[in-house]
Amino acid sequence: MSVRGMSTLLVTALVLGGGLLGCETPPQDKTLGTPLEPTSMHRFYEPMIDNGAAHDMSVADVHFVPHNTELNDLGTHRLDRLILVLDRYGGTVRYETLETDEDMMGARLASVERYLATAGLDMSRVEVKSMMSGGRGTTAARAAAAEMKLEDSIKGGKLESTAAKSQQ
Repeated sequence: MSVRGMSTLLVTALVLGGGLLGCETPPQDKTLGTPLEPTSMHRFYEPMIDNGAAHDMSVADVHFVPHNTELNDLGTHRLDRLILVLDRYGGTVRYETLETDEDMMGARLASVERYLATAGLDMSRVEVKSMMSGGRGTTAARAAAAEMKLEDSIKGGKLESTAAKSQQ
């Protein structure tokens, strides 16, 4: 091979190798391998999601690792958002499931209770039950108050995932 061919090959290898070393992948959920980074549109939909979550106050099978009692990233995110409402008003978190294994259901309920207790909630004001989601919902004033509390927490840099706290 000629000197020119060797130098072209060397430059190509360096460019490709440098490009691969410089690339970073977004952080991944340890449980399911899904990206944790929200999209640019996420901030527009989160208040609507929070209002819906505050309305039905529920978790479901989709919030757990399949065939397991461990909360997945979606489940911890859901509970982190519900904690804002539960901290202020208390209430019942409903676990809606198609699961028929009573032991699995009980262990999942306990997993949710542990997560909420780790967040520092007064569990005498919070109940976790296996039942259909729903409830009478929340008023606009209560939703707005929870949203204001969230914004204050974000501005003050106080918002930290409960999952991160429990890993410390």
